[in-house]
This record gives sequence, C-alpha cells and structure tokens, in this order.
Amino acid sequence: MGKKWSKKWIVIGILVFFLAGCGYHLLSKIPSWPEGIQRVYVEIMENQTMEPGLERSVTEAFIEELWSWGNIKVVKKSEAQAILSGIITRYSANQPISIDSTGKILEYELLLGIKMQLIKEDTKDILWQKEGTAKEIFQYFEDISLLRSEENKALRKTAKDLARKIVLKK
Repeated sequence: MGKKWSKKWIVIGILVFFLAGCGYHLLSKIPSWPEGIQRVYVEIMENQTMEPGLERSVTEAFIEELWSWGNIKVVKKSEAQAILSGIITRYSANQPISIDSTGKILEYELLLGIKMQLIKEDTKDILWQKEGTAKEIFQYFEDISLLRSEENKALRKTAKDLARKIVLKK
C-alpha cells in the first residue's frame, strides 16, 4: 500500500510540474507581442457600427484578456510603453441560424469584426496592425431581457476570443 501511495504522488507531482511548465511557457512569451513591451494603455475602441455601447464591452473584454496573460500590464497612458487602439468594424446579432419545424427561431449568430493597432508610445511607430472576425452562437428567447442577456454573454466571449486571436496572430 505504501508503494502504491508514493507512486501515485510521484505521478501527480510529475503531471503538476509539466502542466505548470506548459502554462508558464504559454504566458511567458506571446509570439507576436513586441519584445520589451510590458506596459500597455488600451484606448476605448471606436465603434463604427450602429449598435450603441459596443465600444465599452469590447474594450473591457480586451483588457481582461490582456490581464489574463500575466506578463502584460494594462496601465494609465502616462505609464504606457505602447498604446493599443481599435475600431469595431462589424457587428450583427440578428442572424437566425437554427429554426425548429414550426419556424420558431432557436439560435442566433453573433458576428464581431475589429481592426487593431499597437503603437509605441515614445516614437509613435506602429508596432503592428491586425484585424479579425469572430462568431458565437447564442440561444434565442422571446423575452427581450433574456435575449439581451444571452447576446451580451456571447459578445463578451466573442470579444475575448477575438482579442486572443488578434494579439496572438503573427
């Protein structure tokens, strides 16, 4: 019984070591992030769509995603080494993609498109410019408050996925 117990802990220890190591390497270096840029200011995104209030939700999702990497600090503009800015170019959340046999809508698709750029604060050089789109499916509800709640959840997830996709894209 003692040998089984110690082997179990050795295996668990090895797994924890490798899993922690993988996480460290994923967070320690973002392949497309410029060398030496650790403090970034994120501007409120410009919203070129007809959907009011998107800029706040999408900007917050980008900030949360940057924080989650652990090696990039979101700071005040006066402390930043670089400025991340973006334009929301596309938004739709009214495309039914799933309908039952009676014609009742079951699911919608949310589509979000963004253009981003990272500018070095001291030289004003453009470090990169990228764009991307992402989609998310959300459940349809006839109750407008439930529908908006589902749409908002889908928007946050889509914005975070898009942040990851854009920043990691080479």
